[in-house]
Amino acid sequence: MAHRAAPPRLRPTHFLCIPLVTPTSRPQLQRSLDTFRQHVTATPALGVPLDAIRPLGTLHLTLGVMDLKTDANTLGHACEVLSGLRPRALLAAAHAELHGSPTPVAEGDGSPPPLVVSLTDLKPMHAVTSTSVLYAQPTDPHGVLQLFCLKIRQAFVDAGLMVLGSQPELRLHATVVNTVYMPGQSRGHGSQRNRSKRISLDARQAVESFGGFRWASHVPVEAIAICRMGARAVDGVDGEAYTVEKEIPC
Repeated sequence: MAHRAAPPRLRPTHFLCIPLVTPTSRPQLQRSLDTFRQHVTATPALGVPLDAIRPLGTLHLTLGVMDLKTDANTLGHACEVLSGLRPRALLAAAHAELHGSPTPVAEGDGSPPPLVVSLTDLKPMHAVTSTSVLYAQPTDPHGVLQLFCLKIRQAFVDAGLMVLGSQPELRLHATVVNTVYMPGQSRGHGSQRNRSKRISLDARQAVESFGGFRWASHVPVEAIAICRMGARAVDGVDGEAYTVEKEIPC
């Protein structure tokens, strides 16, 4: 009996995000990353490799990933969906749902205040004793940021550009440490045989040391962007940043 071939595994080429590096946040985030690097250097017991710390220009909140290489028009379609969003209306709708208003607040007079984000703590993406990713957590005491981001993501799901899979939960995070970016680590390409085993960290001391640490405060959410996977060196940027395919203001 012939076996049906498994469908090819999708490999994301782009991601939808809220960029975190703005004129307001850059000085704060730079100081915080410098403090983190200094502490990691001075405290080898933390077990965090310096090469795994992400450059300033890569910091963002991921809303979802997409495979946009399937045909020449897919990226254009994704950019059109992004251009068609009305962020202020989505934010007003999020406020209305959370506050129990019968209808969303209209744009213009009476619109909700601009969304701001603060980043705190150091959290493990996996078990704290064996994780490859550590991240700063956005504060969202009323759930407005989470619901706003879910509404943005849903537009791309509805357009058939994003598949949520078996884990539709959206965990907003700003990656600070990722061992996959260390020299010699595979990012998921090539055969399984040729891939390096991803390095896992026992992050208990690092998480404890940076519990309550404030990476940035009251950063305005200024844009929503589609970026290409894989950070690259960029002229005028210290370190690396992601290539922005399309960005709209909030």
